Amino acid sequence: MPPRRACDTCYKRKIQCLIKTQGDPCDWCDSQGLTCTFDRVIQKDPNKRTTSDVVQELSRRVETLEEALQTALTNSTNMSVGGPSPWSEPTSLRFASSPITRQPVISPIGVSPSTRPKAVYKLCRCHIGTNWYFKGIGILSDRGWQWISDGAGERVFLKNFDIFGNPAPLLGSVSFSETPRVLPPRAICAHVVELFFKSKTAVIFPFLERGLFEGTLSRAFDEGVVDMGRRAPAEACLWAMIALVLAGNSSSVKKLEGNVVKQQSASPAPVACLPRDTNLARIKENASNILCSPRAFKYTEGELLAHVRQLDDELEEWRLSINASYRPRLSISSDLVFGLPASLSERDRMKERTYFINLQLDYLFTIINIHTLVRKCGDLEENLPDDLHSVVHSSADLSIEASRSIFRILDQIVELWEEDALWIVSHYAPMAAMPLFMNILIHPLGSSADNDLHILSSISKITRKIPSDRLPMEEIEHIQEISEFVMELVRLSHSAAWKVKRGEREHDLDIIHT
Repeated sequence: MPPRRACDTCYKRKIQCLIKTQGDPCDWCDSQGLTCTFDRVIQKDPNKRTTSDVVQELSRRVETLEEALQTALTNSTNMSVGGPSPWSEPTSLRFASSPITRQPVISPIGVSPSTRPKAVYKLCRCHIGTNWYFKGIGILSDRGWQWISDGAGERVFLKNFDIFGNPAPLLGSVSFSETPRVLPPRAICAHVVELFFKSKTAVIFPFLERGLFEGTLSRAFDEGVVDMGRRAPAEACLWAMIALVLAGNSSSVKKLEGNVVKQQSASPAPVACLPRDTNLARIKENASNILCSPRAFKYTEGELLAHVRQLDDELEEWRLSINASYRPRLSISSDLVFGLPASLSERDRMKERTYFINLQLDYLFTIINIHTLVRKCGDLEENLPDDLHSVVHSSADLSIEASRSIFRILDQIVELWEEDALWIVSHYAPMAAMPLFMNILIHPLGSSADNDLHILSSISKITRKIPSDRLPMEEIEHIQEISEFVMELVRLSHSAAWKVKRGEREHDLDIIHT
């Protein structure tokens, strides 16, 4: 097999250097009776930073950012938690115009409207993180942009996307009035709560449990509770619910006051179905703490791989503990099959499908989050040792297959969830696109490159299928940006393939021929 470094003679003649046994001369030198030496000095670019330099710089940047974040959090404790939220309300509950597109009429609790500054609304972007590497290079760093540009032979415009940021709304100082804001009558609040739990959004995003929230409603209106520490949080929850359902339109409260109808359900209240598994959430948290924290920069390659294996074992143990009917799997076909009993009502069937899909997406997301970090191993100037190269490829294959499965699921849930699928697509699509893009850029003419390009290109069809009639312009622009971001990855992938075909770069960037 070829050595990691060609001998002086083969290097000078630009021919392949083959050594059958370590310590023996190469085939060419042996056949020509020449001395096989490795004495030449490799001239390295003095401006090119070493991996240790990059790690130290990143560590310093992380420490600086953490200090700035801590300062910001400390300062924010003296500010009001009221004011408009940067989050858009769930689309199924848009009974009035969106709070993103208009100034809310209902003021925060105790805040004087005359003193409240005009809000500047900004959607919270999907942040795919910066933990994407190739042989120690941060893909989303300046050096990473250059690496992508060299591989694709094209300029890289990924910096133009807001997807890499997570902007906070611009909030000015607010003052509090001495008179607390009084909740609407209990019947009104109960009706608003009922509207939410009967909406489709409550099924797709089941973040509230009906029984617990009824207790919250009781505490908020319990005059016998002297401890305001018990009532105030309950009242805050109800105000949040009112804002969510009524979309900040105070006139809707007056309409409800004149027409509150108690609707009794024929069936008992459905059992809450959490969208996320708490044990899986713990594994995700461990993965973030172990692999993405500042101390992760100090891991040796062996330590990093050991942590990845440990987390992967925990994830598989969790997967096997899930009921077989809902157990997530790595490979998802283009047709999701739900084995649901025919006796279930349509709403309960929706709940079951939602639980399965959320669990599956969360599992695939976690696989990507764990296994994509193995590409941090190695140095750009050197080939990986054979055993390490095999490990990196195995982990990369897992994250790539998880990405394919995510796109197949997203293609189907739009018809199921309609406009509510917007935030699911915008959250998972960029994360799933990155492993596919990186693999295509490294192996543009690989056996799976064409199929993966087709999968990436499907984002255009997926986003166009999302109904936009009831979406505010900000959300339409948001999902459009997600689509354009993935299509930019497709453009760079195509360019990389043509650069290889023109003979302007190596077929595989993870193998250095010297």
